[in-house]
Amino acid sequence: MTILFYQVTIMPRSKCVSRYGKAVTDRMLCAASSSNSSCWSDPGGPLVVRGPDGSYSLAGIFSGGMGCNIRDHIGIFTNITAIRNWLTDYVIV
Repeated sequence: MTILFYQVTIMPRSKCVSRYGKAVTDRMLCAASSSNSSCWSDPGGPLVVRGPDGSYSLAGIFSGGMGCNIRDHIGIFTNITAIRNWLTDYVIV
């Protein structure tokens, strides 16, 4: 299996809400790429960001969207920062 990746831009919340409406909650963030998009088989995939020191951190987990490999498609991700307390309390041991 080959792991694929592409660069995306985290979108302003207003753009995400205009695309998906009230389905977008505070625990979600959206990202898009001008060249590729997440697909139906990608849920659970990571959204990582590079910090100033060059290290990577998990920012989101792909949840879904509409379409597959569509230019400028906006994907929906779980916002890790928004659920950090829940993760610490119930998942991370």
